[in-house]
Amino acid sequence: MRRAVADPRGPARASAGRPRGPRRGLAALAADDATADYCTLHLVPRLEAEAEAGRAPVDVVVIAIGVNDLLRGHRPGRFARDVEALVNRTRAVAPDAAIVISGLPEPRSMPLLPRPVASLLGLAAGRLDGVLRDAARRHRLTHVPVSHLPMTPDDLAADGFHPGPAACRVWAQELASGIPVRSARN
Repeated sequence: MRRAVADPRGPARASAGRPRGPRRGLAALAADDATADYCTLHLVPRLEAEAEAGRAPVDVVVIAIGVNDLLRGHRPGRFARDVEALVNRTRAVAPDAAIVISGLPEPRSMPLLPRPVASLLGLAAGRLDGVLRDAARRHRLTHVPVSHLPMTPDDLAADGFHPGPAACRVWAQELASGIPVRSARN
């Protein structure tokens, strides 16, 4: 979340918009089973602590939330409030960062989910993804749709639900393409 992200399309693209200066690292703040409200209450404060400790400024924040909210049955209204709080708190901690919001995957394309469950989750996922899309539009952020990404058994982890290594690479490439290129100021 903090510092620069390597662009999978090559070093020329990755360095095109970055100011010259010391190389920056990549930090990820994540938690198992995290919901939007959990991220606001527990992960953003960790980002804030890093900023207060004088670490390099935050360039890019990728927000990938919603699946756990979906599985817990969070309704769009609650999810919208939680997403709004997360975006506002993130923006307060990292005012100059580009914020990219990942869309939700399409549960109907997950081969191991039984059809009735996958269909119900698919409808709910579409509504929650709409919340993410609306928040991105309202705050002038980037929403990166991912519902079109492959979800064959080969793309999934051993649990048959989470993305496996190949799917994570494709997802990362999609998210990287959503990071706005900034012009060098120095």
